[in-house]
Amino acid sequence: MEEDMIFFAMGFKSFDVARDVSRAETWYDWTERGRNMMSRTSFSKKTMEWICSILKEASKVKGNVVRRWKRQDHVSNVFCARNFNNKGRYISIINIQGKNRAVIIIPEITFNAGWWNLATKIEKFIYYKACKTPSKNYKKIDKEIPYAKTIRRSKWSSREIETAIIEEEEDTIIIDG
Repeated sequence: MEEDMIFFAMGFKSFDVARDVSRAETWYDWTERGRNMMSRTSFSKKTMEWICSILKEASKVKGNVVRRWKRQDHVSNVFCARNFNNKGRYISIINIQGKNRAVIIIPEITFNAGWWNLATKIEKFIYYKACKTPSKNYKKIDKEIPYAKTIRRSKWSSREIETAIIEEEEDTIIIDG
């Protein structure tokens, strides 16, 4: 179950993203924990991919510039904004589902550092299940056949183990085989 959750810390906040797989779609529960608050919201896989692209795009621009993005999903409206205050730059993600609203604020670690590393970490987490293939066990084991018989039948050993016939005639030994 540990592979279905990632953790990261930015500033005085900690975040975790948990994968929730249903029959129809994969959802990601994003939780933000601060000193005196907690915020939690859910995003679809396509929305998480979009958020990662926004984090990368926001990382490219240096300085205190405001930028806003919007995405409408089949369940929710998501608004992202790169903004700044006296403590530094941050990304705010607002998820509106019906009458419910959740806000997640991701601060920048240092000025002009961006959120590129965070975006790549989340992308690796999102695509981890898609790239994972089940391992196949190719060993054929038959518990009824002893090891010695298997070695005798092996293609590297001789096909038939020939026995040598030893004959003794007076002072000479003759070995046929």
